[in-house]
Amino acid sequence: MNKEQHAYFQALSEIDASYFLLGQLMEDLSKPEPPINMIIDKATGYAKVKRKQDKSTAIALLESIIKNKKKVNMDYSDAEKTLEQVKALEW
Repeated sequence: MNKEQHAYFQALSEIDASYFLLGQLMEDLSKPEPPINMIIDKATGYAKVKRKQDKSTAIALLESIIKNKKKVNMDYSDAEKTLEQVKALEW
């Protein structure tokens, strides 16, 4: 395998891994919180910090997807739209 093929397959694997991690993040965010955790989060402010971290993670994953899709000449417009939506979220 030459360098170009290796770079191509590496970009594809990074795209796949980023989508997988994004899916895991979305799954975690969609799980309901137990009431006691919600009370603790509200009192400590942990939930607000966690949401900021989750938003930063989602942005980093989407930027990685876009970067790697550009490398392999794939359409990245859907990822760009999603990135803009995530950046616009006010948690």
